[in-house]
Amino acid sequence: MRVTSLNQNELEALRILWEWGELKPADIQGRFSWPIENATLRSVLVNLVEKGHIVRKLHGKAFFYGACAKKTTLLQNMLRTMRGFLPEVRAANWSPNWWRPGTSNPRTWN
Repeated sequence: MRVTSLNQNELEALRILWEWGELKPADIQGRFSWPIENATLRSVLVNLVEKGHIVRKLHGKAFFYGACAKKTTLLQNMLRTMRGFLPEVRAANWSPNWWRPGTSNPRTWN
């Protein structure tokens, strides 16, 4: 998986797939935290497939989408990318293993 930028809709689709597993587009759309048009969602899913973050499988007559990118791997890759752009992250010498599930305060990540 290459490091690519993800927009808000792509991140939301990934969150849903990580939480719920393989789903049909209508099920993904129904779980979005905000309204999203069907055509927009289809574009989001195509982009995520092209970026290598999700896979599309045919089950019977329906297509299902599932995350193939692991959450921690994706976040580590995003952090590595951020380290190149943010001087304060480079100065802090953060390791890519800073993320710990269940914590929301960066000060507790030591």
